[in-house]
Amino acid sequence: MPSRKYRHRGSGRVPFALALLCAGATVLVGCSSTDDQSPEPHSSSNGTWTPTSDEQRQELEKRKQEEKEREKHSGDFSHAGRLSDGFSGVWPFNYTKGVTNPSTKQYVGTIGVVDCTPGEASRAAIPPSRTVYVPPQQTVKAEFSFSDEGVNSTRQTRLLCVTLSDDGGVRGRATEEIDAQVAPQPEPDTTEPDPNPTTEPVTPSPTEDSTPPPEPEPDPSDDGS
Repeated sequence: MPSRKYRHRGSGRVPFALALLCAGATVLVGCSSTDDQSPEPHSSSNGTWTPTSDEQRQELEKRKQEEKEREKHSGDFSHAGRLSDGFSGVWPFNYTKGVTNPSTKQYVGTIGVVDCTPGEASRAAIPPSRTVYVPPQQTVKAEFSFSDEGVNSTRQTRLLCVTLSDDGGVRGRATEEIDAQVAPQPEPDTTEPDPNPTTEPVTPSPTEDSTPPPEPEPDPSDDGS
């Protein structure tokens, strides 16, 4: 019998070619540039997210803003000072007003006082303003007085306009009614002049050397006869 020769198809060349193609594709992928790829958030070894520089900056600004808000509500900001409730004094002698500092830092403010009684010209206090340095959690009082020169009013009360300001502007306002001690006014003379005044004898005045005037000489006709 004649021998048969068998052809072995697929002698291994196809798998080898596929291996070369796969290797080439791997090289192409590995050599591609990463410049065109968008940055992704970094992750640490434990899987937690690490923000980029822009995100860190935004987060820092957010924390600063939150801290300012906390300070604002807790009274640690520059506008922590406020005008205290109530006052003491009697116009025009004295007027005392306090500034309260509820914060944990010293507060510096200025109190200005004006006599703003309606119907009259405004009059600044003496002095017009005072600067107060208020320690934390305390109240400091400032005292003023007024001039009553030219005031002819007989009002029993006066109106005062008070402001508290600092480097940030006006922080508080108040209008307060204070008792006034009015100086007694002289009563007008309502008596009418006498139409028929009586004439009193005039006594001679002494001479310049303080010697009494000479006695009048007796009348010769009056000799007693």
